[in-house]
Amino acid sequence: MVTAGYPLHVIHHYAIERPAMDVFLRDVEVPVLVLQPLVENAIRHAVAPYREGGSLRVEALRDAGATVLRIESIASEPLRSSPGTGYGEDSSRSRFGLLYGKRVAFSSGRIGERAYRVEIRIRG
Repeated sequence: MVTAGYPLHVIHHYAIERPAMDVFLRDVEVPVLVLQPLVENAIRHAVAPYREGGSLRVEALRDAGATVLRIESIASEPLRSSPGTGYGEDSSRSRFGLLYGKRVAFSSGRIGERAYRVEIRIRG
């Protein structure tokens, strides 16, 4: 296990401006390298393909006794259909499931025309 702040070096690699990182994010434990493929997918599919780029938000918060991790990418223009293999999301879903069982809920999908969100909710 590592803290959620550990895989954020991927964001720093792609970012022109160093993103702010909430202290809480550093304290949330997640399986090793489970967020990295989700962050890389967000960059690959919703930021990198567009001339004006986009933005990436990684959040960790507590909500009604659950820990919630969110990776949200917002493109500068409507998202194109970019077929992926689904491996990043599938492997992350499996790893969280093995670790937390029925306590974890994993969801993903588009939000409007320009955004895509992955959310992992771990009940206390």
